Amino acid sequence: RERERDHTAKEGERHNRATEIFISFFPSFPFSPPRRAAPPAAREFRSMAAEARNHNTRKHASGQRTSKKGGAGGKHTWGKPGDELMTDTVEAEDPNFDPADGQEMPPMPSPTRTKSCEPELSELEKQLIPLTKEYFETGDIDEFKLSFTRLAPAPDTAAAIELMVQLGVEHTDAERELVSNLLSALYGDVLHVADVERGFSKLLDNLSDLKLDNPDAPDALGRFMARAVADDILPPAFVNKHPAAAGDFANPHVRVAIKKAHTLITMKHGMARLDQVWGVHGTRTPVKLLVKNINEILEEYMSSEDCEEVRRLLHELGVPHFHHEVVYEAVNRALSNGEKDREATLIVTLLKNFSSTNFFTPNQVEAGFKRIFADMEEIVLDVPNAFKYLEKLLARCCEAGIVTPQFADTAPKRAARKRYHSENDGKIKE
Repeated sequence: RERERDHTAKEGERHNRATEIFISFFPSFPFSPPRRAAPPAAREFRSMAAEARNHNTRKHASGQRTSKKGGAGGKHTWGKPGDELMTDTVEAEDPNFDPADGQEMPPMPSPTRTKSCEPELSELEKQLIPLTKEYFETGDIDEFKLSFTRLAPAPDTAAAIELMVQLGVEHTDAERELVSNLLSALYGDVLHVADVERGFSKLLDNLSDLKLDNPDAPDALGRFMARAVADDILPPAFVNKHPAAAGDFANPHVRVAIKKAHTLITMKHGMARLDQVWGVHGTRTPVKLLVKNINEILEEYMSSEDCEEVRRLLHELGVPHFHHEVVYEAVNRALSNGEKDREATLIVTLLKNFSSTNFFTPNQVEAGFKRIFADMEEIVLDVPNAFKYLEKLLARCCEAGIVTPQFADTAPKRAARKRYHSENDGKIKE
């Protein structure tokens, strides 16, 4: 410390001496006055501060300092080499915890589980809902009856009637017709009068809940009861003597259902008309009526240009095997109005929409066009340029991906007409 003070004093003397010599040579130079040496107390304080700094950086100066994170520190680093081989301990509460890894799972407190929003299905619902939906697809009553009698345990027939009618209410009139036919077919062997009455009583009790998802539930249930009366599986007294028939029942939805059933039963020739209370659907529909309905749907589409509405109406018809008739009528309409480009554009848009979503299968589309090909000789009598319009329509369908170019090449071509003597230069040419 004394050597350091002596060295500082000598440096100050040298600095002052050099300044005096410089000023003697350049007296006019704006130089600051000579710096005076610091007092001993200040020099001692500076020395103590320097010693403290040297003490704090001693480890760094010696080169023996270790990193805080074992070489894995710093920004944008993934850890030190070898960390990727280490496996983290998975806690028992972690969803990825696997007891097979050799880790003992400590006893866990029973967690609070949130209940699912969807109600749990009963054993009857788990068995009967798939069975009924399969019946909606096949329409095979004998197969349904055989499968229903094999259900274990034996189902409550009243609850089964309630569930089947509820499924019918949730579907279209075609499925409702199937449910009515099914109840009539099961009556006697599987169902009895008491079962039917209890089933419809349960439906009336739960009608308010059923209406939440199906706004037309009261009207549909009234039709179901009227059809059951017409099929002699439900006594008319169930409707006529119900408390809601007098109009002073508390539940307004039950009043609507009973009133609907009572009106259908008591109307003139009501029993004879109730056979078609759901309309005529599916395979029972006459072909002429189907063609008429399809033409009405296409006529409405030309005004609304709504493909989804056409899809909904065709779905309600319940004849997916008859979609080739839709293709035939649509193409025939485009040929009959070939001079109007709007007609052809709408038809191509409709066919593209349905073929791309597989609502119309490729076989049905080709079947509809093949029927047009076969009737071209008759169509050309009413539309002389039908071959020309058909060629243009097929070209647009190929661009839209509705039919393949190979199929379009199979379209008939109009034969060249003979030219006679009076038409040209006296020669007969093909």
